[in-house]
Amino acid sequence: RISQLPNDVLSMIVSRLFLKDGVRTMALSSTWRCIWPSTTIDLDDAELCLPLDGSGTGSVESKVSCILASHPGPFGSVRLSSCGMAGTNGETVRRWIRDIADKGVSDLVITNLSGNVISLPLDVLPVDLLRCTSLERLRALAGRHMERLVVDLPKLRELILHDAVVPEDNLDALLNGCPNLEMLIFLYSHSLPACVTVRNPRLKCLLLWLFKPCDLNLVDTKCLEHLIMWPGLSPFVPVVLPQTTIKISPESAENLRSVGYLIPGLQVLQIGETTINPGMTIRPSLMLTGVETLAIDVKFGVRSEEIMMLTLLFPNVKTLYIKSALKSPNPSDGELDSAFWKDNICSIECIFSKLRKIVLHEFEGEKDSEYSFIKSIVETSIKLEEMHEMRNRVMHRLAEAAWANDTVALDISRGNIHDWNYKTASDLSRDPFEFKS
Repeated sequence: RISQLPNDVLSMIVSRLFLKDGVRTMALSSTWRCIWPSTTIDLDDAELCLPLDGSGTGSVESKVSCILASHPGPFGSVRLSSCGMAGTNGETVRRWIRDIADKGVSDLVITNLSGNVISLPLDVLPVDLLRCTSLERLRALAGRHMERLVVDLPKLRELILHDAVVPEDNLDALLNGCPNLEMLIFLYSHSLPACVTVRNPRLKCLLLWLFKPCDLNLVDTKCLEHLIMWPGLSPFVPVVLPQTTIKISPESAENLRSVGYLIPGLQVLQIGETTINPGMTIRPSLMLTGVETLAIDVKFGVRSEEIMMLTLLFPNVKTLYIKSALKSPNPSDGELDSAFWKDNICSIECIFSKLRKIVLHEFEGEKDSEYSFIKSIVETSIKLEEMHEMRNRVMHRLAEAAWANDTVALDISRGNIHDWNYKTASDLSRDPFEFKS
C-alpha cells in the first residue's frame, strides 16, 4: 500500500501534486494528515481559481487565507497575482505577507499578472517582507512608494521591482541589505531617482526595462557582467528623450561583458572623472576592454562622431546590435556619412579585427546614411562571420560592396525588436540582446 511508504517519499509525492490535490490528501488517513503540513509546498493563487473541494464555491482570498493558516511553512515559492481577488483589501494582503515571511519562503512573486486592471492593493512593501531572511528571489509590485526601511535579505539573489517609486536613499538601503544580490531589475518604473546610484559588489546584472530615462552611476559593481537599458515604448517615456549621463568607475567595469542599448548623443558616458566627448582621444585607461557584446540605438546621419566614440571605447566587441532610430530628413547626410566612415572606419579596432557578428533592427533602407555605415563595416571587418537583419532593407544592397570577408553567413529574419523581453534580456546564460521571433 502507498500509505506504508516512508514519510519522506510520501512528502515527495505530495509536493508534485497540484495544490488543491495536495490539500485533499489530508482526508485520506491519519498517516496522510501530517504529510501535507510537513511538505515544502508551492502556493500559486492561479491554481485556486477552482474550488479546493470541487463544490464550485469559495473565494480565492479565503482559500489563500486557509492555506497560509493551516500550513506551518516553509514555502518553496509563493505567487500572488491577483487572480480572482478583486475585493481583497490591502490589510489582508499584508497579513498574508507577514505570515509568509514568518514561516519562510525562497521565491515570492507579488504582482498583477491576470491581464486585467485590478491589482493587489499593496501600495507599500511591508516591513516583514524586507526582513524575510529566507528569500532568494523577489518580484514585487511596489506600488506608489517604498517605506524607509531597514532591509535584511542576506540570501536574496534576484530582485525585480515592478512599477516602483524608489527614493535615492531607499535604494542605497535596499542594496546594502542585499549583500548577495546578483540581479536587479526595474520594470515599468516611472519614478526612479533622477540619478540611480548602484553600490553592490556582488551584482552581475542590472536591467532597466521600460523606464523613465535617468542618470546612472555605477560606483561599486566589480562583478557586473550585463548592463541592459531599454526605455522602449512606454506611456511615461517622453517622446523626446532627455540627455542623461552614465558614469562608470573603471573598477566597476572589470567584468562587464554586455552593454546596451546605448543611445549616442543622448547618453553621455563618463569613465571615472572623464566625460567622453566627440573628437577626444580615447586613452587606453578609458577603454572598457571586457565588453564583447554592444547594442546601440542610432540616429543615422547626425550621430556619426558619437557612434565612433562608442566603438572606440569598446575595442573588443565581437557582437554588435544596431537599432536604427528616426532618420534625418536631410538628403545630404548619406553623402556626409559615407565620407566620414570611409576616412575613419579603419581606426576602429573592434570593427577592423574583432567583430564577428552584426545584427540590424528597424532599418528602413531608404536612407544612404544607414547603408554607408553598414557598407563601411562589411568592407573593413576581416573577422566578420555572421550578419543578421530583421527585414531585408539594407542587406540586399550590399551585393555591390567589396566585402573584407566573402564567407560571411547572411540571415534575414522575420520579427520585431519588440519581441524581445526582460526575461531573455536577464538570462545570464545567453546573449542578452538575442531574441527569436
